[in-house]
Amino acid sequence: MQRFIIRRLLQTLVTLLAVSIIVFALARLSGDPRDALMPMEASRADRERILVHWGLDQPVHMQYLVFIGNALRGDFGESLQWPGRKALDLVLDRLGNTMELAAVALVFAIALAVPIGVLSAVHKDSRTDFLGKLIALLGQSLPHFWIGIVFIWIFSVHLRWLPTSGRGTFQHMIMPAIVIGWFQVAALMRLIRSSMLESLDSEYVKLARIKGVSERMIIWKHAFRNAAITPLTYFGVMMSYLVVGSITTETVFSWPGVGYLVVQAVTARDFQVVQTVAIVFATVIILMNLAVDILYAYIDPRIRYD
Repeated sequence: MQRFIIRRLLQTLVTLLAVSIIVFALARLSGDPRDALMPMEASRADRERILVHWGLDQPVHMQYLVFIGNALRGDFGESLQWPGRKALDLVLDRLGNTMELAAVALVFAIALAVPIGVLSAVHKDSRTDFLGKLIALLGQSLPHFWIGIVFIWIFSVHLRWLPTSGRGTFQHMIMPAIVIGWFQVAALMRLIRSSMLESLDSEYVKLARIKGVSERMIIWKHAFRNAAITPLTYFGVMMSYLVVGSITTETVFSWPGVGYLVVQAVTARDFQVVQTVAIVFATVIILMNLAVDILYAYIDPRIRYD
């Protein structure tokens, strides 16, 4: 296990290095940041002064070496759009809002997906199963921004139950959390249903029924416990998606999180903030997957990392 963790940590470093190179290159393909920072009537001398001030007059490979050297010290540079603010400070200030929204979306997804997935498997080919399949179909086919706009139109404009945007009370969090978690409800429910069908058809479940074990005990203690191993693999992907996939939802609801921040940074060609967000998101995804791999081995004793 220790060798596996060390090997995965080394892979994490290599992956983060590759991500930093790709993001650094893609950010500079978006255009000249001076076009967004300076007015049209700015003189050539002013434009050159800004270029030198931000170090953008250096060759690209030198810019990357400076960037990666500072990043290793925790310095991702100063924001171009918000002068005087460090890029990492901006991201960390917004990261709490994104994690808060992701946590509520996760609770919503698990609370809805687990009972629906289990009931769909127990009552296979029934109306309950049909309803579960319909939820999965709609959840994985409808785009987030469209669901968000429809929610705002129904619950904010017509019914006036919930605020349209912003962050303040728990009511501000309900619609964006549901929009983010809805896709995960569909995916997680399908995994639970297929795993439960396999578990319910296994020999140990048949033996438990022969022994007279109650159906409730068979479903939740024997079948569901073993069926949860497969969805657990998806849990790391789900958690990563809830954080990273918040960009469109936060933009629709003007939620002050990292997703909304990166949209503003891309619009302003703020290289430092875009690079910092990408590296933070990549770190979250990698660490989530590493945690799931380790947890997977402890839950299923049949798995060993040699």
